[in-house]
Amino acid sequence: HLGSRHRVRYTTAGASEEHEVDLNEMNHSLQRFASLHDFEATRIAYCKKVVEDGRYIEDAITGNRVDISEQIVRVQMEVRQHQDADSIRHMAFDDLEWISDTVFHLGDRVWAQGREGIVEHLQKHGRYVVKYSDGTSSPALNLSCRHFKKARWIEQQTLELKRLH
Repeated sequence: HLGSRHRVRYTTAGASEEHEVDLNEMNHSLQRFASLHDFEATRIAYCKKVVEDGRYIEDAITGNRVDISEQIVRVQMEVRQHQDADSIRHMAFDDLEWISDTVFHLGDRVWAQGREGIVEHLQKHGRYVVKYSDGTSSPALNLSCRHFKKARWIEQQTLELKRLH
């Protein structure tokens, strides 16, 4: 023992080796089990107790204690396929969400400069001309403009809950 430095002897396949190591409260703890087997047995017993203690819950409506394994529900989601740009152009405004994107194509429905429109012309260096819904066209807009958003269909998801038992 040399202050917080200790000589530790490792024995592997009959050969032993000594090393000096620093043992302190950050990298060392008291040994509470005589062997790895004792540690594993205690860990398994603890896990079983946690499972058993949490096995029963109180039903919020009836107040009865029920076995949690009988209360499991399977959630199944149905997601529709993505819509193409032509379909999106004809959708109601309320069926769309506006997302930031880095790729735009001719005919994409967009939100630019606080107005709705369609990408009318693609220019070099990420610049786009938008034809607004009132028939006017924008100057060439830079894609890096944070107010340039693409329309995306809001995916409708349905949940079907089924009791397993």
